[in-house]
Amino acid sequence: MTGIDAVVLAGSINNGKLKELSNESYEALVEIARRPMVSYVVDTLRQFRLIKRIAISGPNEEMHRLFGSMENIIIAPAGRTPIESCLNALEKLNPSGNVLVTTSDIPLLTRKSLADFIKQCSRQQADVCYPVVPKEVNERLYPGVKRTYIRFKEGTFTGGNLFMINPQVVKSCAGKAESFVEKRKSPLALARLVGWNFLFKFMMRSLTLKEAEAKLSNIFGIKGAVIISPYPEVGIDVDKPGDLLLVREKLAKKAQL
Repeated sequence: MTGIDAVVLAGSINNGKLKELSNESYEALVEIARRPMVSYVVDTLRQFRLIKRIAISGPNEEMHRLFGSMENIIIAPAGRTPIESCLNALEKLNPSGNVLVTTSDIPLLTRKSLADFIKQCSRQQADVCYPVVPKEVNERLYPGVKRTYIRFKEGTFTGGNLFMINPQVVKSCAGKAESFVEKRKSPLALARLVGWNFLFKFMMRSLTLKEAEAKLSNIFGIKGAVIISPYPEVGIDVDKPGDLLLVREKLAKKAQL
């Protein structure tokens, strides 16, 4: 497999539950074992041989201070939304092939989990690949971690925070993606978007992963693929105090080894 470029989304303002434990302006800068959270993600990407360039979309001054002197690192401005931040990073990269996109709040990400995701994506003919992790795997390896789970016919899964994308389709999908995110908390609006039959099957837990994959592909006019990952690290995002305390403990122990 040839090398790929990566995007790190680091523009989320720290105005949610993490504010209780950190006064940093951006979530990406929240400290874990004396390091900003985003640095763990960037380090994992830099240590992975298939990653060529990394575009980090976040607060300009802070990202330049942390990563500006590093080779093959590009700093892009943060957007108002993650999708806008992604577009800003892609504009700076101007990539020639598929791009790996990750959020800055999965500091437990490892090269092994990254390698598995990329390998599985390489077997798909898809514009967007997205990972899900089985509940039993997540709870076996990280007992006590609170995650949002969705039950499909094949089992119960939680979503990941990695994407493999074809940058050529991102701009055409951006508006639809923003609309989908806005409507996700309104059952009526969501039903109009995905269809009542689809929503009914989802609520009855009889929807398959392939059906969900096909529906979303149709909505966005692209070919999507769901990747079942055996690595919870791709989805353990730090967005509440319990997550931060867990990850601080895990990474503090790792730093002592």
